[in-house]
Amino acid sequence: MSNYLSKWVAALLLAGACSPMMGQTLTNGATLRVTGGAVMTVSGGVTNSSPAILVNQSEIKVGGDFANDGNLVGTGKYRFNGSSLQRISGSTNPSFFFDLEMANTRGTVLEQNITVTNSLEFTSGNLDLNGNTIELLPRARFIGESNGSRAFGTSGEIRTRRTLSSPVGNIAGLGMEFLSSDNYGSTLIVRKHAAQSIGSGSSITRSFEITPTNNTNLNTRFRMYFLAPELNGQIASGLQMYERDNGSAPWRRLNSTVNVANRYVEVSGLSSLGQYTLSADGTVSVADQLPKLSVQYFPNPVGSSEVLSLTGLDAGSYTLRLLDIRGKVALNQQVTARSKAEQQDVHLPQLAAGVYTFQLISPDYQPTTGKLVIYSH
Repeated sequence: MSNYLSKWVAALLLAGACSPMMGQTLTNGATLRVTGGAVMTVSGGVTNSSPAILVNQSEIKVGGDFANDGNLVGTGKYRFNGSSLQRISGSTNPSFFFDLEMANTRGTVLEQNITVTNSLEFTSGNLDLNGNTIELLPRARFIGESNGSRAFGTSGEIRTRRTLSSPVGNIAGLGMEFLSSDNYGSTLIVRKHAAQSIGSGSSITRSFEITPTNNTNLNTRFRMYFLAPELNGQIASGLQMYERDNGSAPWRRLNSTVNVANRYVEVSGLSSLGQYTLSADGTVSVADQLPKLSVQYFPNPVGSSEVLSLTGLDAGSYTLRLLDIRGKVALNQQVTARSKAEQQDVHLPQLAAGVYTFQLISPDYQPTTGKLVIYSH
């Protein structure tokens, strides 16, 4: 077959067994159809140039790179089984695939975003996200991901949105198994593969962000699975689960249990969901585990020897410290609050004019810090 299917070939139908072909390029509006149980084997690469249409209703085996600048149509499989590193690229972004199979021990790398309608199967070799996104539509799932064949990448992500009402099982095959009967509504699940910094330690190279529509008053139990190549030098038996709110809040260590044989860590009793990862050497300070207060202090600037007012303090004892620009403690004063509704007034001593570091410290809450400007009369 010619390497170029031009516009005068309106449609080429391949049905039944197909012979191996060299690299193929569809151009100038050509349409190639693979139907009727045919298996099209391309020993080289495939380029689907705009505005060409590649209709796959059966299976196409690709031995080289795959570039899609046109349209991919049909419910067939694309099997990447080359003998050297393969690339999926193109200006059509994302490219839509019904079924994909990774069957190249040398691996495949994404150079564009892709969307999967039905399945992404891992037979051999890894799939490098390379900063791109795999979108799994509501019925799509990963199949057969293993230590020897998996998705990875220090940048990029895998995402899917599902309506989760009393979900059971491993959602989309991504390695997050829900075991509770909560109704989460429409839920976005994102998996990433960059190690997270947890105190002076780090996480494995897998994390999840879970954003449900209903994210209050839950009682969630789930398992987060991991693969051996994702351990990032850590010991599986020491893994614990860490959580933080979606955003950049500090990581919190959860009360979790690890099952090394089945490669998962389980947690229960979560009232809301956020971001999750696993670590055996993560360190989290005691202060990061404590709740936060929303403390306000005013006026700011405040005059030397005047009154500084504090609001938002729960009942309890606090230490108020002011540090000058050299870090020397200029004020160290105890403050006792009887209720959150009560305003606390602190009479400042005679202090030199300048910018001070404000610290409000309690054994029961995270420290409140900020800047306070003091002027002289």
